[in-house]
Parts: sequence; structure tokens; C-alpha cells
Amino acid sequence: PSFIVSPERQSWHCFGACGTGGDIFSFVMRREGVEFPEALRLLATRAGVDLPERGRRPEEERQRERVHSANETAARWYHELLVKDDIGKSAWGYVQKRGIDGPTAEAFLLGYSPPSWEATREHLRERGYSDAELVAAGLLVEGERGLHDRFRGRLMFPIRDVRGRFTGFGARALDESVPKYLNTAQTALFDKGGMLYALERAQDGIRREGQAVIVEGYMDVIAAHQSGFDNVVATMGTSLTERQVRLLKRQTRSIVLALDADTAGSEAALRGHEVVDDSLQDEDGNPWQVITVANFDAILDDMAELKQDFPELAYYDIIRAANQSGLAILRQLTPAITLVDEIRG
Repeated sequence: PSFIVSPERQSWHCFGACGTGGDIFSFVMRREGVEFPEALRLLATRAGVDLPERGRRPEEERQRERVHSANETAARWYHELLVKDDIGKSAWGYVQKRGIDGPTAEAFLLGYSPPSWEATREHLRERGYSDAELVAAGLLVEGERGLHDRFRGRLMFPIRDVRGRFTGFGARALDESVPKYLNTAQTALFDKGGMLYALERAQDGIRREGQAVIVEGYMDVIAAHQSGFDNVVATMGTSLTERQVRLLKRQTRSIVLALDADTAGSEAALRGHEVVDDSLQDEDGNPWQVITVANFDAILDDMAELKQDFPELAYYDIIRAANQSGLAILRQLTPAITLVDEIRG
């Protein structure tokens, strides 16, 4: 065999291309692309062992867990309102209109926050959470009306960290309310400039494909995963940051910036190239590959249909073959898109 595990020695060895081995910690480090402390935390979680964060007091750790729990409780309630309650009927109609099916909505736990100023507060207080914990979670804010719900009458996108813990929300207005998109304010757990939406779901796909695709919006990510492209993440409305790129460094050195084909999208793509170049390109002498694809929505629609009708056509193979030239990508996609038009016609 090319790979063996020895329970007696608590070790493993690969006789294939990598030609290496080690213990369970080194295996998780290589498999998950993490350093030792994170590997230790992953194994502790799997074993059901409570491992306090280094440098944090037990009380501080308990408070953080309560905030995670409050966000998760809210997310699951919002989801129930979206798919099972009349109050979320309009929002559910919008989700379906965008082509998102039930299983995908459940996988991403899409939800709907009631338009009331205190519905979330009341629901979570009934379940034992204090106002202080809800403020710490970013679910309540102080205003002219006093303490009230931050998210009201919006389509809710729960946001999790790389370990799958609920840290905050993105929320889309379904009417003319401004802002159109509203995120959890910065908290001890939520910092949108240091997170990528759906990274916890995309990690395996990124490692498998050897490439991460970064898009602009929540719905772009969800539609991509539903179509089978599970290495897609989003920046949550911020320009790509050095901290976000460092999150991806654990899994890949190839990034596709699949942004909108407008001026803002082009500028964001340019900034994304600069962030990678400035922060990581020469960090250890290993080059990064950064590719820009315009008009991601249109390309996703076309390639999703091609994938269904012609499984041998692989979207990411086309990108890899194009190397770093966005123009070459579009040239290679043109015959495929023309073929889709013929199929639809």
C-alpha cells in the first residue's frame, strides 16, 4: 500500500509522492493546512475535549461560547421563520426566485429576521440569554428607541469562522431600506476584514481543486456551491485584505477573483492583485497565481448547465489551462458559452 497507519505506534507513513509520515498531529496539520495549535484544537473538538484558548481566562472563554451560542440560536430561529412561517413567505419567494433550492438554503441556514424592533431580543431572552450577551453578539444595538434588534425584516446569512462557529450575520434588505446590506458590527468574534464567507464549507473544495475562487456576494457563493463549485468564498462587501489572503494560504496559492463586470468589480480585482503581490508574493519565495474572471454570474450559469449536460467539461480545468491571462480564460470560455446558447435555443 502507498499509505499505512500503525495504531500500535500511533503513526502514519506515505510511500507515495510526499514520502513523509508522522503522528496524528502532523497528519491533521498536513491534511487541514494548519499549524500545530489549530490541529490540537480540531482534534480536541472531535474528541469532545474542552480546550481553553491559550491566554484566555475560563470566564472569558465561557462568555465567548455564549456569544457563539446566541448567534447560532438566532440563526436557527431565523431559518425556521424563512421556510416554515408565514412571516417569511415573501423572503422565501425571493430566495426561490434567485434559484436557491430548499436543501441549499438549509445547508447555509438562510433565514429571515422579523420586522419587529424586539422580536429577536424577546425570543433569545426566553431562551436564557441576557441583554449583555446579545449586545456582545451584535444582535442588539443601542439607539434612540433604547436597546433594540439590529436586524429587522431582512434576509439573513449566518457567518461562521473556519471552525464552523457562528460569529455574526450578513443581512439583505428586501425593500428600499438602506443600507441594502448590513453586517454584524465589529465584535470580539466578528471582524469581516479578517473573515471569508463560507470558508468553513469551502476548505475541502479549495484543497481538492488547488484553487480558491473569491466572489463579491453571499448569493454568488451559495449559487456556486449549489452548482457543485464548492471552492468559492466571498469577501462580504470589503476589498480583499491581507488577512483574508492569509486564511487561504493554508489551502492554496492559486486565487481566482471572480468579480462583477463593472467598474467597481474591476477596481476590486486590481486591488486584490495588489494585496496578494504586496503581502505574500515574496514572503517565502513561492509564487502565487492570481486570475481575474469578469461577470461571474453569467459564467456560472453557463458552466453549471455545461457541467450537467457535459460532465467532461470542467470549469476549473479551463481556468488552469488559461494560466494567468484573463483574456485567455474568456477566449476558452467563448466556445462553451456559444454551445450553451445553442442548447438553450
